Amino acid sequence: MKRKNLWGAAGIVVFLWFAAGLGTASEVSEVQRAIQQQGLNWVAGETSMTRLSPAERKARLGLLPPRLKLEGAGIFAGAPPALALPASLDWRNNGGDYVTFVKDQGNCGSCWAFAAAGALESYTMIQNKTPGAELSLSDQVLVSCCLECSEWQGGCNGGWIHIAAEFARARGLPKENCYKYTGGNGSCGKACANWQDQAYRIGDWNWVTEPDRPSNVEALKAALVQYGPLAVAFAVYDDFFSYKYGVYSRSAGSYLAGYHAVLLVGYDDKAKAFIVKNSWGTSWGWMGYFNISYDTVTDCRGDLTDPKNSSPGVCFGYESIAYSAVPFPGKATSVSAANYTGLELARDSICSAFGSSLATGT
Repeated sequence: MKRKNLWGAAGIVVFLWFAAGLGTASEVSEVQRAIQQQGLNWVAGETSMTRLSPAERKARLGLLPPRLKLEGAGIFAGAPPALALPASLDWRNNGGDYVTFVKDQGNCGSCWAFAAAGALESYTMIQNKTPGAELSLSDQVLVSCCLECSEWQGGCNGGWIHIAAEFARARGLPKENCYKYTGGNGSCGKACANWQDQAYRIGDWNWVTEPDRPSNVEALKAALVQYGPLAVAFAVYDDFFSYKYGVYSRSAGSYLAGYHAVLLVGYDDKAKAFIVKNSWGTSWGWMGYFNISYDTVTDCRGDLTDPKNSSPGVCFGYESIAYSAVPFPGKATSVSAANYTGLELARDSICSAFGSSLATGT
């Protein structure tokens, strides 16, 4: 009797395993068919993300939905800069490699922390002129210690890259061995003692363009050339999970899955694409990277800050953050002076101070 029960349980497990596999295959096939029918320039296939359940995928899209309402902010204030830009740029090969290795955020909505920390790693190597340095900063410190970043809900439940940028300016981040990544919210008290004394910091940060308006390709390219890799935000559609290689653009019929933060490391005018580092490990995409079409920058519909907007388009770079060693000239808006409403204003007023125990989680 026990043996029959055992075989029955095993049969259920095998059935569920095959059912999940068939679901994944069917889903990927639909994306592949859409790519072919629409003449898109990328390849879809089974990936580490397509093998996950919808809830598990959602957990890896940890950027909180945009709610920013700013005027006059941004390095370029929405206008393309009048600069002679190179036809291509890749900070992995720009007189050296200024981009650290691809990490995996796991089942935690901490993409915002990985994007902000990755930008700080690149910033540090560029400032110190140390390409190829084995530098890995603590993403966990951001997740566990920047309570304001996630509206005090826990860093694995999502966060904002602009608040993380302010944390990188005011508090900084220590090396990875100070507080190794756990894939959970964790406690700031578990970080090494006096971690702020050994933290890496930025001089200042600013939005590349006004975050409540669509970005533009030339502004993102100019910021990459002038300041290095950028932490950027975009809306993820379900077809993106099956990306293998090529130049991604959204296929018609795909649906909004959530919002995501990544590290923009380069561009290529010939391919009309940006080069982007993700935080889903090296088994996804092209060794953890993806190329995304310039057209996705203007693939924006409606007000991104409207929670009822269920299909805003990819809108790549709708929020993009640059780091600088010195204060940005004529910076019109800071996190404390931003024209936010309600919770935004309260949260960022506290965040701008970063002198209270709330910022350290103690």
